[in-house]
Amino acid sequence: MPFIKITVKEITDEASLKRAAFYNHFKDKYDLLQWTFFNDAIIPIYTLIENNMLHEANYLILATIENDKEFYNRVAKVSGQNSFRHIIN
Repeated sequence: MPFIKITVKEITDEASLKRAAFYNHFKDKYDLLQWTFFNDAIIPIYTLIENNMLHEANYLILATIENDKEFYNRVAKVSGQNSFRHIIN
């Protein structure tokens, strides 16, 4: 299913959570997307950047995206204010 069509209710149902629990942590599904990318791809590269290992940091981000390419292909298709490009910028 395209990311744009996924609802918070579907996310919470799949995760066996109440919607209130979701909204205690995230304002919407785009906030969850930003959190997911930050935790999956950005936090792991901090040490590499601190040690001036920029090539390795870039490789790790790309490898992270490659490992979950189905997900990132879907979110990359979102356009506008809540686009993945907007979120990662």
